[in-house]
Amino acid sequence: MRPMGLVLAVVVLSDLRQVEAQAVEQVPPRKEAVVSGVLMVPHGDFRRALGTVGYGGGFHGGVAIGSSPVSVGVDSHLLFYELQSGRDHEMILTAHGLLRLIRRTPSRRPYAEALVGIKGFSIEPTRIGTTSYGVGGGMQLPLKRRDSAGGRDEQFVEIGVRYTRGGGARVDYERFTSTSRSVMVYVGSGRRY
Repeated sequence: MRPMGLVLAVVVLSDLRQVEAQAVEQVPPRKEAVVSGVLMVPHGDFRRALGTVGYGGGFHGGVAIGSSPVSVGVDSHLLFYELQSGRDHEMILTAHGLLRLIRRTPSRRPYAEALVGIKGFSIEPTRIGTTSYGVGGGMQLPLKRRDSAGGRDEQFVEIGVRYTRGGGARVDYERFTSTSRSVMVYVGSGRRY
């Protein structure tokens, strides 16, 4: 199954139980911040050139657009991968703009997202980076809610998957990839306020 099809299937299947008539929690416009751990599985030419799975961490912050289910924000990850020689590690830094559509329900929040930005490789520090774009989906699971005079504060766990594509880059001193396609799986902890 193609990675994009898998991402969409996860989002649709996780949402089927919510389709039945259910009162949707009316949530005022919110900001959210998430810190996550990430595994990156390269595909195609990128996999042949890299030869390993990347790992690291990331952050994203978003703001809802009015009372709509759409939010915009920024997303960034720092990923590490071992060179095929086994002696050194290199890094990939990503920076993306993020557009997210989230369904607000009391028990869980499925979402779909699109992102576009750049991906930079530490092996080429003089190069700004290569283009990067993708789609993803996942689920937010609320843990704790607290109402105060300033509004509602909520902590949640976020689980998601993304399929990203990008331009070519040098991944070590001898290898160059013509594309940088990958699937990223992440688990994070977030706060909505």
